[in-house]
Amino acid sequence: MIKCKQCGNDTENDVFCSNLCARNNCYETVLTEEGKRSRGKKNSQGTKNPENILDMSSRTVSKLIKRMKVGCCICGWNEALCDVHHIIPKKLGGTNDNNNLTILCPNHHRLMHEGAVLPIKSVRDHIGEEWRKFYYAHD
Repeated sequence: MIKCKQCGNDTENDVFCSNLCARNNCYETVLTEEGKRSRGKKNSQGTKNPENILDMSSRTVSKLIKRMKVGCCICGWNEALCDVHHIIPKKLGGTNDNNNLTILCPNHHRLMHEGAVLPIKSVRDHIGEEWRKFYYAHD
């Protein structure tokens, strides 16, 4: 008999006694402190204050970029929604900090993923803290 890695019960399976224990262990592994997205800190009113543009849902980021009429940091294209791209990929140690994010049109985003070296600006250089005004706007 083997002890379940999650609950400690005896099991004949490889590591976990059930799918539930396997899932719970997976969630705990994924949600470690270094793996969590901060999602912002709560203010005194209980609402969240995002620290960077990716602390919000992708839907909110899309609305924000559209509201700001922000285009690609390379060509300025803004006919449709642009993408948020990590300058240094997460798998290579990049973070969600605005200094490591950029806004690209679909064409330049594809080129970046194909290895093209393009003159990009970070979100901080491209729009600075302007996104906060549009995030907190109530009109």
